[in-house]
This record gives sequence, structure tokens and C-alpha cells, in this order.
Amino acid sequence: MLDKLSTYAFPSKGIACYYHTASVRNALDILEFNHLFGSLPSKVNDPDDLKISIVNLDKSPLLLSRASGLDSKAIQKRINAVLADKAIMDRTYRFVCLADADKVDADSQSELRFWNDYANHFKGVRFKFIVDKEFLLTPLSNDAFVGMMDYTGRTATIDAANLKDMSDIKQLIAQNQFLKDLCYSKSDEWKSEYELRIGSTYLRLKLEMSKITSKEERFFCFSPESIIEVSVGYDADKIDIGKLLSMLQVRNIPLRVAMLNLQYGTL
Repeated sequence: MLDKLSTYAFPSKGIACYYHTASVRNALDILEFNHLFGSLPSKVNDPDDLKISIVNLDKSPLLLSRASGLDSKAIQKRINAVLADKAIMDRTYRFVCLADADKVDADSQSELRFWNDYANHFKGVRFKFIVDKEFLLTPLSNDAFVGMMDYTGRTATIDAANLKDMSDIKQLIAQNQFLKDLCYSKSDEWKSEYELRIGSTYLRLKLEMSKITSKEERFFCFSPESIIEVSVGYDADKIDIGKLLSMLQVRNIPLRVAMLNLQYGTL
């Protein structure tokens, strides 16, 4: 099966990972509650991410055994249109995306992209975590899957020619390769994100009212000790930066400021 957080072959000191958020307000919420928002599959930025397709429906023993005279190509097209709506998965799966810090640090274009695209053009915040088997408090490490993203753009494909009954479908979607293709593969254009993804069924995540969205949301709760550094963009609101600095000083966590030239100073 997919690697679980509890059994993943982490280096002895874990993996240093970055997590970017678009505002200091978000960062204060993360620090107050030690949680990270469980992202929804329907909100992924890569259209090939979390994508399922079905092929060879016209050769399916399951379909042929149930009816005749059906337009299998048209049925296949309709099924794929439904499967393309990733909102279907929102009721079953959540994930959090981090980036291998060492790889980002060695790639200035990647670093700049994160500050611009995910930290709101240097108005947001970057957390540095040590991710290991003890990283999560909720869900339990045995209930969370983890893996580095593969950037070959594979799609999780159901070959209907091999399906004789419904049990074959259940067996297929439980296979390790199918799940890896579904949850841990993105297209080549995203390779500079060096993503480490942690995922879980949404019912395992913590359900709580979010001060950010004013709605009940699902969260991954992390160990407070896993934060080793926080950086804020130079263009963040100065009052908000003061609040962030005060909260971090209590935890004895350093706060750095990221400049446009990717030089960092300590506040």
C-alpha cells in the first residue's frame, strides 16, 4: 500500500519542509491552533492531479453482461466527464502540500515562485517544519499517507476490459500503483515545487470552526515542536508582522524577513 507516515523511510533527522500561506493572518491562525488546512481535491492547480479516467468500456465484460445495444463510447465519455469533477473526492480525501526545503533553497526560481504564487507576492509567510513520523497529532501517523510527488503526469486509469464484476473495481482502486498514480503524480510543469504530500481520509482530520472562513473545516494538526523557523515577506503589513513576532518569541522560534532579492534578515 501507500507509505504511511508511521512507516515512511525518513532520514534520521526527518525532512525539512516549507509550507507557504498567503497572509500573516493565516499564519497567526496556524500558530494558535497548530493546524494546517486540509486542501480539497477540487481545488488542485494541476488538472492532471487526482485525475481518474476509464478506458475500453466497449470491451467490458461487466457492461456486455448487463445490456446490449448500448453506446459504450458515449457512456464512457459521460463517465469520464463525471470522474473529471474532482469535487466527488472532496467527501473522501484531504491533503496538505509541503516542499522539500533543501531542494527549494538550491533553486532560486522555485523559491521565488513560492513567495509570489503561494505567499501572495511577499505579503505572506513561510513556515519551516521538520517532517518525520511524529509530525502529525491528528490524524494519527498510521492514518496518514505520505510521499514525494512524481512529475510524470500519470493518470489513475481504470481499464474496463479487465472488469468482470463490481469486486474487480474495488480491488483495482485499492492497488498501490493506482493510488500512487491518483494521489502522487503531477505533470512536469510543477516539478520545481519539490512537493511532499500528506493525505488522509477526511473523517480522520480534525473538524473545527475556522476563524478564517467562519465555517467548519477539516485540519491536519501538527506537533508544535516541528516548527523550526518562520519567514515573513517584506511586503506584509507591519502591524501584523509585530503580532507574528510576539507570538513566535513566546515559542522561541526565530522570525526572518524575506526580501525581493531572496536575501533574509532576522527580526
